[in-house]
Amino acid sequence: MQEGDSGIKFRHMAYLATIIFIVGFWLHYPMGIPNFYTDIVDIIWTRIHLYDKMIPYIDYNLEYPALSGILIYVASIWRELYTYYYIISLVSYFSMLVSLYVIYEMLKESGKSFDSIAYYMIFAPSFIFFSVYSFDWLGIMFLLLSLFYAVKGKALQSGLFMGLSVSARLIPLVCAPFIIKEYSKQRDRLLFILTSSLSWLSTNAYFMIMNFEGFIYPYTYQLSWVVEDSWLNLIPTYYRSVSGMLYFWIVCLILFWKKRKFSLFESSFLALLGFVLVSYKFPPQYMILLLPFFALYPSNYMLFITSNLLNVMIIFWWFSPTFNFGNPWSVNSPVQWIAIVRQLLLLPIFIINFFKRKT
Repeated sequence: MQEGDSGIKFRHMAYLATIIFIVGFWLHYPMGIPNFYTDIVDIIWTRIHLYDKMIPYIDYNLEYPALSGILIYVASIWRELYTYYYIISLVSYFSMLVSLYVIYEMLKESGKSFDSIAYYMIFAPSFIFFSVYSFDWLGIMFLLLSLFYAVKGKALQSGLFMGLSVSARLIPLVCAPFIIKEYSKQRDRLLFILTSSLSWLSTNAYFMIMNFEGFIYPYTYQLSWVVEDSWLNLIPTYYRSVSGMLYFWIVCLILFWKKRKFSLFESSFLALLGFVLVSYKFPPQYMILLLPFFALYPSNYMLFITSNLLNVMIIFWWFSPTFNFGNPWSVNSPVQWIAIVRQLLLLPIFIINFFKRKT
């Protein structure tokens, strides 16, 4: 379907996405059958229940940023597992719908086919399995809104949503330099930076004052984390420095490539894709951050769908001694082999999108 896709309305896409989201909701339903692992239940809820603690960063350490922590606190006030699961799932569902709407509007404005939303987003295996898993939809929703308003030249709104995005997930911060570059006026750049900072501060200030060590824990935790599901597992001694150098080079390449000027959404996609390609931490839920951009810039579908299937297999094999060889963290484990292959399959997608001609 091309520009005349007027028969496909947003409500059609939303209905389809809702059905698939519900499948994922039941896959992780607490005490259900099946009941697959999620960070929000198997780590966070277990911790809350075990220690009977309420306020993250103050009563207990939490490795997720402040907005995620606030959501956890609100969802756990009733001290009841199912209420907690329903609230976080509902927030993820709303965030997914908003993300879907932004991509729908961007495709509509550019006159592109809406088919890519179904193929590269809704029916992606990672969408089904990881939509109710962590806080990735919350982070990507705010990032997409920030990018959307930046394209419209609205620095105030863009900064507001960027700050909230980083307060939910740290990774969206990699797109900030490209938003700043988007504005030609110094005033707009400063407004974006100031608004982003104040927006981020609004969700973090309380924890900074009450327990600075607890506030800083998510950042020290991420910096001290070991290699996870990355080809850098092959060089564990130098993985942090190699990861940092490679990503710095990628950012510079996107910012200063002279042969073609990338749009803001393109450069952000390349930045996020480049990040997972060279990061020493690429857990499978990160794929949710990329799906809206794949829908906006569809590439080789076989590479995409294969990498997504392998992405889901990581979590399936992680808890199976038959397939993890007793230690899923080890580079000798098949879990890490398929994680590395998944990462390598994304490399040609990065190259294709980097060098393809602008249409």
